[in-house]
Amino acid sequence: MSIPSRLWRALGVDRNLVRLRAQFFTGFTEMEPPPYDRHAVLEVLADGGRDRDRPLDLLDRDDPAVRELWRDLTERGPRTPPDRWVPVAERADALRQAAVATLLFDLPAGRTMLRRAAREYVRLGLPFGLFLTVAATGARVGPAATALLASLLGIPASGDGAIDAVDLDPARSLLRVPEVMAVSEQQLYLLMAVVAGLSPANPDLLAAIGSAPQSTQPFPVGALAQPLSSWWETASLIARTTDRGSGTRRLLRDRLAEFARAHGRHLEIAQRDVFHWENALAGVDLVDLDLAGATALAARALRLWQLPRWDLRRDFGDLPDLAQVSLAVGLQLGGGDLAYEDDPRDPEPSPTSAVDEADQYGF
Repeated sequence: MSIPSRLWRALGVDRNLVRLRAQFFTGFTEMEPPPYDRHAVLEVLADGGRDRDRPLDLLDRDDPAVRELWRDLTERGPRTPPDRWVPVAERADALRQAAVATLLFDLPAGRTMLRRAAREYVRLGLPFGLFLTVAATGARVGPAATALLASLLGIPASGDGAIDAVDLDPARSLLRVPEVMAVSEQQLYLLMAVVAGLSPANPDLLAAIGSAPQSTQPFPVGALAQPLSSWWETASLIARTTDRGSGTRRLLRDRLAEFARAHGRHLEIAQRDVFHWENALAGVDLVDLDLAGATALAARALRLWQLPRWDLRRDFGDLPDLAQVSLAVGLQLGGGDLAYEDDPRDPEPSPTSAVDEADQYGF
């Protein structure tokens, strides 16, 4: 399962290059740690050995200058072991990057990659890992995460939370939980993960979410740089899908569309750097996981509480194609099927220059 062909055409990147990007980051996670400290390597290369006026092939051990460089590196000692959390964080982020690329052309493989990244983030003690897991699988979080959110909101823990579900273990986390929970983004990810499994039986928690200080904070968070209050409201709306007569579906749609427009603008701006864009090296993620994850959570909530399901063309068709990319991935993660959009005769998009959608964004 892939995003619709019209969205590939809007992206204007070669699918094979996107696949290679996924393979690169997956391969990174399988590499052996370097035997030398990176700072020592940089110092040795900066010194340059005896022959600073010519390039050196560091694999040519027959070259006396190269042998001198390797000898110098060996004398500086072995690689200093990093803090325990560092290799886990590097692996988590590489898997996240691989998932972002893979979700565009192979949803099942991308979902697996997302779950692998999530496990590493959970090991670190980051609620982002819970959010990714719930978005990718529909799982519920455990009692420790629910209690942590209750503590954040200043209400008694309810004991809710699925046993044997994905959960945080503060005693085994590689990062300190108090320091993690001081970060607004992690508070938001915890909220998103918990509300995905809320039921009407927890009115105190629902009320506390709506009155929390975060619900009025205007400062930007996440890659889309949208206000914290907007994301917080989105989580609150997902929790309120239990009230089928409240207009929640329309409000959720409008909020997600707002985020999607922001992501579409980021993609459109990145397309102007033609070289990096067409080689899948842009500095912006082709899929925004915050948006895709929130869309997946919302789509499952609509289905759970028997509200009309979202349709990409009907509900989000007024958005530019670039703005629909993360929404399409999110709807698929949430159980939707976009295959009907593609005509079998629709050709594979070629690696041409990106589509110019400036007029759609008002630039």
